Amino acid sequence: MEITRRRAVGKSLNFLAGGFLGTKLAVPVYASCVDNLGNVCDRKIRVHIKAVEDSLLPTDSLIKAAQEVFGPAGFNVEVGSQESLNRPELRDIAVNGELEGGVTPDQEALFKNRNNVGPNEMAIYIVNSLVPATLRGVASYPDGKPGAIIVSGGLPYILPHEIGHVMGLGHAQASDQVMFVGPHTILPPIFKANEIDKMKTSSLALSC
Repeated sequence: MEITRRRAVGKSLNFLAGGFLGTKLAVPVYASCVDNLGNVCDRKIRVHIKAVEDSLLPTDSLIKAAQEVFGPAGFNVEVGSQESLNRPELRDIAVNGELEGGVTPDQEALFKNRNNVGPNEMAIYIVNSLVPATLRGVASYPDGKPGAIIVSGGLPYILPHEIGHVMGLGHAQASDQVMFVGPHTILPPIFKANEIDKMKTSSLALSC
């Protein structure tokens, strides 16, 4: 399993390089935090859950699934807020595709709902269905409004899959990976080391 975990203890660390040279170098070290499952993380991803109706608000198992895969990779998935939008006209959202094709007017209308979402944070919208119906999640979003849409009642690992897209990842070929399209051969699925490194460069990867 190609998972990299880093335990960090402070914002920065000064040390003497070369011993006798006495040259002092500043090496950035991210503060550590512990997620709800006990994983020690050095980054966090702050999400805001927004369901279009009360009945579509997620269960704890959905959030746990995201923490199960991001925690061992060093990311604490932090839920900033949960909100019911009470917007039944947005229950079914037409999209152009999971990543490609730009956003539709439906997506534009949905992504206007960003109460409490701060800079470098993402909104996750839970809807009744996507059109075309073959899609269970979409990670295309309007400029400057990072986030994703998932269908209520879908497989739990669709949430970390779409968060991965928002963090800059594409699809993976191996069925043990979070970003694989289709049934996973191990649960929870994993992120590879190169995927972890890429996500850490995202502006959405916040210091703990």
